[in-house]
Order: sequence, then C-alpha cells, then structure tokens
Amino acid sequence: LDSLIAFLTNIQNSGSNADLEGIITQLSNAKTSLGVLSDRLSQLNNLVQNGSVDEITAYLDQVTAAAQNIADLMNSINVDSITTTINDILTKLIETITTAEDVLKKAQEIDFDSLLSSTKSVVSNAVTILEKYQKELPAIKQELHDANTMLNGHMDEIVNAINKGADLYNNELPVVEEKLGLAVDFLQNDWPTIKSEISSTMAMVDEKLPEVEKALDAAVDLINNDWPSIKAGIHKAADAIRAGENEVDLGEVIKLLKLDATDEADFFKQPVELKSNEIYPIANNGSASTPFYTALCLWVGALLLSSVATTEYHLEKKDKKRFTQRETFVARMLTFLTMAVAQSLIVTLGNMFLLGVDVHNPVYSVFFALLVGLAFMMIVYVLAGLFGNLGKGIAIIILVLSISGGGGNYPIQVSGKFFQFINPLLPFTHAVNLLRESAGGIYWPNAIPQLIILTILFLVFGIVGTYAYPYLVNSTKKLSDISKESHFFH
Repeated sequence: LDSLIAFLTNIQNSGSNADLEGIITQLSNAKTSLGVLSDRLSQLNNLVQNGSVDEITAYLDQVTAAAQNIADLMNSINVDSITTTINDILTKLIETITTAEDVLKKAQEIDFDSLLSSTKSVVSNAVTILEKYQKELPAIKQELHDANTMLNGHMDEIVNAINKGADLYNNELPVVEEKLGLAVDFLQNDWPTIKSEISSTMAMVDEKLPEVEKALDAAVDLINNDWPSIKAGIHKAADAIRAGENEVDLGEVIKLLKLDATDEADFFKQPVELKSNEIYPIANNGSASTPFYTALCLWVGALLLSSVATTEYHLEKKDKKRFTQRETFVARMLTFLTMAVAQSLIVTLGNMFLLGVDVHNPVYSVFFALLVGLAFMMIVYVLAGLFGNLGKGIAIIILVLSISGGGGNYPIQVSGKFFQFINPLLPFTHAVNLLRESAGGIYWPNAIPQLIILTILFLVFGIVGTYAYPYLVNSTKKLSDISKESHFFH
C-alpha cells in the first residue's frame, strides 16, 4: 500500500490535477484500518494468553468492526476506474511534454539580437516622425508632447524588459532545454518500464483483492458462525479451571503445556545420548574373548598332561642311590615345563596365524602366554606331584571356580559376592588380565602387577614343591595305595 500510494501521488503531482486524490485517500484509510486491525489482533492474542473470557468476548466486537471496515474500503475501490484515470493523466502529460518541446524549438528560432535592434530602430523613427510633424500639427502638439513625455519616462522600463528577455534567452533557456531533454528521455527510456510496472501492479491488485476479500469473509464467517461454539468452549474451560484450582497447580499445567511435545517424545524414546570414545579397541568379539580361552586352554592342557603323564621319575636300581628325591622331582618338573612352553607357543601362534585373531602386541602376547603357561604348569605339577589324585582334584576345582570367578567373559562386578571375593585369589584372574593387555594395547600400570604376581606364583610353587616333596612323598604314596585298593581310582 505504501508503494502504491507513493506511485499514485507522483503521477498526480506530474499531471497537476486531483483526479487520483480519492483513491489515494481510500488507500491511506485502508492502510490505517489495517494497522488498527493488527493492533486489535495483538491485543486479542494477549487477552487469549491471559485467559480473560469476558474481555475476549467484548474485544471480538471491535475486531469484527475493524475487519468489516477494511472489507468495505476494499469493495469501494474501482480498479477499472483507477486504470482509466491513470492512463488519461499519463496521456495528457505526454501531450504537454510534446507541446513544450515544440515551443522550445520555436523559441530557439527567434533572433533576439535582431529583435532588440529592430525595436531600437522603431523607437528612433518614432521620435523623428514626432519632431517632423511637430510644426505641422500644432493642434496635436500637446498630445505628442504628452506621448513623448510618457515614452521618455518609461524608456528605462522598456530597456530593462528587453534586457530581461535577452538574459532569459542566454541563461534560462538552456536550463529549460535541458529539463525538456530529460523529460523526452524519460518518455523514451523509462516510461515503457513504468507503464509495464503499473500494468503488473494493477494486475496484482486485481488478482490478490479477491483473496483478501475471501480471507476477510472467512474471518467474518468464523466470528458469526463458529464464535458461539468457541465462546461456549472457553466458558466450559474456564469453569473447569476454576473447579480444579484447589486440586491442580495451574502453573505446572501451563508449564507442561508449553513444552515441545516432539522433544519430550524424543527424550522418552532415547533419554540418554551415548558418545563412544574407543580406548584400546579390539576388532571383534572373538578377539576380545581370546585372552579368556587362551588362559583356559593352558590350564586345561596342564591338567590333562598331569592326568596322562606321571609325576614320578623312573630310575634303575643302580641310579636310585645316585639321585635324591628332590633331584628327580626337579627333573620331572623340567619335563612338564618344557611341555608348557610348547603348549604356549602352539596356542598363541595358532591364534594369530591359523584363527586370524586380532592382537595389538603379538610379540608381547607370546611372552605373556609363555609366563602364564609356565606358572599354570608349575601349579598343577606341584599339586599333582605332592598330593597325587587329590592334587589333580584341587586343580579341577580351581578350574571350575576360575570359569565363574576369573572375570573372563563378564565383568566380575555382575557376579555374586562369593565370586567377587575369590576373584583376586585365583591365578586365572591375573593370567586373563595380562593376556588382555597384549590383545588390546598394553597399559603397563595394569600389566606389571600381573607379571609380578604370576612370577611369584611360579617361584613360590616351585620352591615350596621342591622343598616339601621328600616329606610328603611317602604319605602321598600311602594315600595312593589306599585309593587303588578301593578298585575305583587308578
């Protein structure tokens, strides 16, 4: 509306007439009415937010009046009449500019210098004629004297007027010519574009005005037809709110209603957004389980070897007196430890080259497995060598407890209190923790304690077994003989 009013005002000023004054006034009134309607709708929105039913009801009448006023103003605008008036004004303006151009051309053809000379000559001739006939026409002497006096008295004014005409020709006429040239250039270059914009503007008015009227009609229809139902609903909601004021915290209800339902639904679907930061990553679940099954393999290998191979060292009669019981015990120990080294190499190298297990530190994995295999073999050998079948049974019990309490497949924190208690006491726990370091990447503050514990187990069981074997071997042999007599144990 602002652009259209400015455009029509420019056309009216150019045409020097008031034909468009009426439509300009109507558009200005429509603009003012739209501002009033906007203010009232903003006030109505505030009233709805505050929940004042009575004030909303009273204020809707004002909104209806403002909307009806705009509809009446829009209906009173005659687009065809406006188009005709603008075309007439522009046509007259073109004719005026054309006429001015013709006048300028004619003015350029006038020789003001010759005109000034001719005027001076005419005045001189008039004086001569008056002097010639002065004697011959005594009767009109007084009249001629008066004419001469008048001519002489106003000669300065005549000369000034002629000088002004010359100055107009020399100074003002080029300015007028320049302005008329700009007007002609406007008509030739800018007028077709402006005319096209006028046509498109009026076409837009023709196109959009029915939509505006339709929207206003819909608003009036809403107020006239649907408002009673809306009003009844507002009254009903107000009654419900007043009834629940004593039981419900309306502030909490309003706070809940203001929440974004989509965000709330997303929160309940996914209340926690996890951000993963991989530290010592392992390629797959099989590689992650390898430390547990490697330790299990080495313990079971040592246990099976103690079952199929005897811990006693066979000597000929002549050699029995040459070697002590501790020497034979250590000799057999070396045999078992050699087998432990072979088992450890087969398991670790087989994991990497046959099964394709992902190992972050393969060299350390082999060395750690050798230490675990030696420690396990030493424990099982000493138990079997000192206590026979009873020692093998103890090794089996340790195996069973290690599967559940060693923390191999599941964190020990999810196991029972008993298994959490025995977890640090089991050799299996320290073996799995050490092998995990080489699988995912070594963190030496974790690996060094496990190395120390397994080394201590290896040395303690070796020293204690070697020292105690001569004292326990006879008792163990008697227990073995008794078990054989039962014809149940071999």
